[in-house]
Amino acid sequence: MTWLWGRAHDERSAARDESGALSRSAAQLHRMAHELVWLNPLLRFEGFQPRAEGIRALLAHVDRFLPVHNLASLADLAQALQRPALNPSHLLH
Repeated sequence: MTWLWGRAHDERSAARDESGALSRSAAQLHRMAHELVWLNPLLRFEGFQPRAEGIRALLAHVDRFLPVHNLASLADLAQALQRPALNPSHLLH
């Protein structure tokens, strides 16, 4: 079960965003937040590509898509949050 903005999403349907509910929830959260940051441990792998439809649906509403997988990446996170955001939509192409 995945939780986004207080709503439960079945993992299988969230991976595909079949009903568009995941995208709508992310859009609502993005409108209400100053900045939407997604911390993803998979970004530590070089060449990671957001192939799942659910990931791609969420990325359209995320301001920052950053790796967090160990203590060093948490230190990097602190520095990254001080820099201007680079929208991760370039990963969707």
